Amino acid sequence: MSARLTAPADLRELGRSGGLAAGLVAVLDGLDPAATAPAGVALLPVALLPGSRSPAAAAVPVPHPFAAFEGLALVRFPHSTGGPGLTGGRAAALESVRIGLLSHLLDLAVDRLKERRFGGVPLIDHQLVSAAVADAVIEIELAVAGVSAGASAGAAAGAAAGSVADDGSAGSVRARHERLTGAGWTVTRLFGAAGYLTDHPVRALHLSALAADLWLAPAGPGPEAADPEAADPEEGVR
Repeated sequence: MSARLTAPADLRELGRSGGLAAGLVAVLDGLDPAATAPAGVALLPVALLPGSRSPAAAAVPVPHPFAAFEGLALVRFPHSTGGPGLTGGRAAALESVRIGLLSHLLDLAVDRLKERRFGGVPLIDHQLVSAAVADAVIEIELAVAGVSAGASAGAAAGAAAGSVADDGSAGSVRARHERLTGAGWTVTRLFGAAGYLTDHPVRALHLSALAADLWLAPAGPGPEAADPEAADPEEGVR
């Protein structure tokens, strides 16, 4: 990754202001997507689509209903034998990008809830709605704290201070990604029916979940391994 974009705060801001495509450009900087994607399928920024000069790296487009609206493409690498996926600092960097994106969509949801009324009361003031907003805020804060703890551990081990470092716990990073996905569905529901329309900005949260499913390293054996039934790589496509 580019050194200027490895700080968690910078990556969060990139996700917030630039979106998932811009964030993935930074996260995948210097990597060969075809050699990295664990299952030979990837969600890529259009700017990173490989050219046709290298048959081994050729990407075959996979139809997706709204990836292109976010400057992304779902692709398959027919010659891939499966890569290692994102681990350590790269996985944490993707997490920071997703946090920024989620924060941005939560802000949009809150603005909408303040404007809409039910029973003469703004939706944001209804108990169930405000509780859902609070839950999303808590998940964001926990994710930020988790990334910061990993960066601090890496800095103590000799990594550059403030950089996204490998905290040595792939399971904990994956678990935080899964919690972000859950928080994304909470925020999606705050938009009501609009949250399930392909022309609504919240589509970015569907793609955020898909990016994590396709790019993170597979869960290894042991107590930290993710539940294989907990994540569906096609969840964000439906």
